[in-house]
Amino acid sequence: MGLVFSDFEMLAYGSGLGSVGPVAQDDDGSVWKCALLFGKGDFEQLVHWGHRSYNAKSNICSSCDSDRDRTPWTDLRLTAAWRATTSCTHAQYLNRIDKQHPISKSTFFNKFFFRYDLMHCFDHHGISAVVAGSVLMKLVRDEHRLGDNQQARLDNINVQMKLFQDVQRPSSRMPTIRLADLIVNKWWEPGGTIIKAASTRKLIPFISHLTHLYFDNEGNE
Repeated sequence: MGLVFSDFEMLAYGSGLGSVGPVAQDDDGSVWKCALLFGKGDFEQLVHWGHRSYNAKSNICSSCDSDRDRTPWTDLRLTAAWRATTSCTHAQYLNRIDKQHPISKSTFFNKFFFRYDLMHCFDHHGISAVVAGSVLMKLVRDEHRLGDNQQARLDNINVQMKLFQDVQRPSSRMPTIRLADLIVNKWWEPGGTIIKAASTRKLIPFISHLTHLYFDNEGNE
């Protein structure tokens, strides 16, 4: 891998190996150059490229200083503390790289190189899961308009979800959700064998529908 990115370095300068000369040159003397502008991946791939690990005990993101306690990444409010740390200098960004990689060692590497694959960052193990799990569990525990107990409330939600999906006809449908499928790891999220990435992603319009239906008149919800 190091040799591959060493070749990219030489392409960027337009120079060949050792004293071989330019990598590509026209008859009129024009030297052709190439620059690797960006790389895209999900959180797992970014960790391989030197990013902070999402499994770390504290800071879990290289694009901000969110963590699991004082600056929780699960705080999605506009006033969340981590939002102020998303703007940083190139030097600050490099200090967030946990381990060196041929990409981050490149002369041309900068804080705009890494691009997030948002489809994967938002679904089953990402933001969509936290939002969906948090909304569903609050309704199951506290929303008495849905039923007299947690199972009755979840049954009501499942009926509404089926009707909503029948109308919307998403490409991936969320199956009937069980109480056992709402798991907690410091935050609630859908989990278990029946919960898939695509269905979690497609569940978000229904979650939005539920928030407008039950939370809009509750002030700070």
